[in-house]
Amino acid sequence: MAGARCARAAVVLAALLCLSVPSAHAQQSTSQQAAKTQRLLDIADSPLPGAEPARLPSHDSSTGGPGDINYELRERPATPAQINLSTTVETTVENRTTNAVSGGGARAPADGPRATPAKDAAPAAALEFRALVAQTVGHDLPVFGESLFGAESALKDVDPLTVPADYRIGPGDQLLIRAWGQISIDFQGAVSRSGTVFLTGIGEVSVAGLRLDEARDLLRGVVSTQYRDFQLTVSLAQLRDIRVYLSGFVASPGVHTLPSTATALSGLLAAGGPAPSADLRAIEVRRDGRTVAVLDSYRFLLQGDKSGDPQLLPGDVLYLPPARGFAAIAGSVRRPAIYHLAATTTLGELLDDAGGTTVTADLLQARIERFVDGKRTVVDVDGDPRRSVQPLRDGDIVLLVPASPRFEASITVSGHVAVPLRQPWRPGMTVSDALPNADALMPYATWSERNARNPLSGVADARDASAVPPRLSEVDWDHAAIERIDPRTQRLSRIEFDLGAALAAPHGAADPQLQAGDTLLIYGEDEFAQPERKRVRMVRVEGEVAVPGVYSMAVGESLRDAIARAGGPTPEAYLYGTVLSRASARAQEAERLKQAVDQAEEDYDRFLATRSRDVVSQEDALVSGNETGNARALIARLRAVQPIGRVVFALDEEIADASGLPALPLEDGDVVRIPRRTETVTIAGAVFQQGTQLWKAGADAGDYLREAGGTRPHADRSQIVVLHADGTVRPLHRGLGGARIHPGDSILVPENVDRTPLGRRLREWTTLFYQMTLGAAALTVIRN
Repeated sequence: MAGARCARAAVVLAALLCLSVPSAHAQQSTSQQAAKTQRLLDIADSPLPGAEPARLPSHDSSTGGPGDINYELRERPATPAQINLSTTVETTVENRTTNAVSGGGARAPADGPRATPAKDAAPAAALEFRALVAQTVGHDLPVFGESLFGAESALKDVDPLTVPADYRIGPGDQLLIRAWGQISIDFQGAVSRSGTVFLTGIGEVSVAGLRLDEARDLLRGVVSTQYRDFQLTVSLAQLRDIRVYLSGFVASPGVHTLPSTATALSGLLAAGGPAPSADLRAIEVRRDGRTVAVLDSYRFLLQGDKSGDPQLLPGDVLYLPPARGFAAIAGSVRRPAIYHLAATTTLGELLDDAGGTTVTADLLQARIERFVDGKRTVVDVDGDPRRSVQPLRDGDIVLLVPASPRFEASITVSGHVAVPLRQPWRPGMTVSDALPNADALMPYATWSERNARNPLSGVADARDASAVPPRLSEVDWDHAAIERIDPRTQRLSRIEFDLGAALAAPHGAADPQLQAGDTLLIYGEDEFAQPERKRVRMVRVEGEVAVPGVYSMAVGESLRDAIARAGGPTPEAYLYGTVLSRASARAQEAERLKQAVDQAEEDYDRFLATRSRDVVSQEDALVSGNETGNARALIARLRAVQPIGRVVFALDEEIADASGLPALPLEDGDVVRIPRRTETVTIAGAVFQQGTQLWKAGADAGDYLREAGGTRPHADRSQIVVLHADGTVRPLHRGLGGARIHPGDSILVPENVDRTPLGRRLREWTTLFYQMTLGAAALTVIRN
């Protein structure tokens, strides 16, 4: 019998050596190679008495040369060499044949036809349904479980060294047996086909079908019959490989080589996974022509339960039937996706698979889109979908919409309130119940402003001292509203009421009742144009008055009333120089100033564009350069001017008390400033000595100009103006005399700039600002 086995091994080896040597027939057709490979497979599969079963090498086996026939020669201890040779040759042939058929193991022949994986021809049904779901919900939904079997799945890397505790030793497993003491054993070898290992000095021991701990106890018992005082260990050095078959809706059908520890799920992962339309809920394991287990992968995916995942044995068949159907669920669920249907799947079970609904789901608005006789329909869901036993069908799309943002049994208070908030509504609730105290109507900005103005804070107020503090809007006690939505028509209505009257008499006739869903709107008084009689005017009075401060003025009260409210003028007050600054006038002057400066810049740019064309001599260039420099400086100064918004009124220079002031009604934000009496006159502009001179009774403008050294040669004597302390401006049309000068007046002498076109434009700009009556200080800046 040994001779027969040696002869069979020699025949197979000779055939392999012939195929592996390059020859003129190396480029033969694919069909010839396949036929030769099949013959070798037949030889390898022939029964050999006493021979070990063929074993596929692991993935780290070397591949062959030009003929793509892989083989290796190994020597196994305590086993006849010819059997090792025969086993290795047969294994290489089988692995090579399997690769060509199924695409598993090592690579296919470089010059042979490649098998097309089943996943490249995925059934159109699954793809069509996924596209339909994306069109329905507006975005793509994944098929639940596809990430587990996807190309990036880490579970595909099955660790062959991970041995379960209940692993049974079988033929082909490499055992490592060591003993020390009275006997020394150092054995590493494979379990034979008969399930035994041969130990020198001990003999043959049958270990097939035993766990490692059982094999260890057995060997200790055998050795102890001959030796005492020894220690013995048994471990697995290398696991055997097994061949399993994949069929049905799988990505790579055919024969696959797997570690002997592989289970149905890990084997499916390692062999390429299922096809898109496979049923992941009914993976069958067939053995010896019958189904021994049916695996529902959702138990592992959803619950982490692998108890139904059986270990594979050599020759097992993994069969994946076509999917029973798909159902999608989207909207307010925790895991929207497309799910495989089991034999009977209810709506409640699908919601459990999707992780349940989110807190925002409207359980009364769930619906199912379904195909009935080739037509799409919408099916209502009875009751709570989470507990629904309504069966699902293939192609169903379950949609759960989010709940309406409408608050039930509540009212909202917004507008001019401390904190816009919602309150629970109760039957009979009125406006006064929603606003229990006045603090609810005081915005945070009001408290912040009041706290910021704490005189003990020690923080200086950087604002202009002449400005009136900003007055925060007060509550409009006469006007409030209730916004209400009719639940039947969904139309918005507004109910106006008197807020002050409602809070003055709670639960009275003027206190409207609220309904669930109402919005109570509180207005500030500045949100609507208030009647003059209701307007509060805050006026600042400062300077030479008895009690400077900010005062509340009623409608119709005038400048005189404001000074009287401040205690009247002091003995040092110069009423002729009273200044009234108004916000509305300041805004108008600022707009006119901006327009004037913008026009000046346009004129200046236009002049620069034509200057080079008009310059014909060095002297002209010098004059032109001086003019452009003056124009540039003037524009910069005009940009820096801040309008004061002075309201000008002509006063009698002999005014003695506030009764001589005009009865001008005041506006909110007005600033009244009474200066201290001065005894000086200001001379500015094109004079030889600008500055301040003592006022002399009876002296006119000419007298002051002569004391200033007279006007310069380029002074424009026709444009001299006097800016009086009361804000009025008077030109000196009759020469240098004739104008009476009062304390605090200013005399302004402009330069004659009419000699060039740009100069004439400068004069026009200056005239405009004269007309605006900006004030003596501002005009001095401009002329300087």
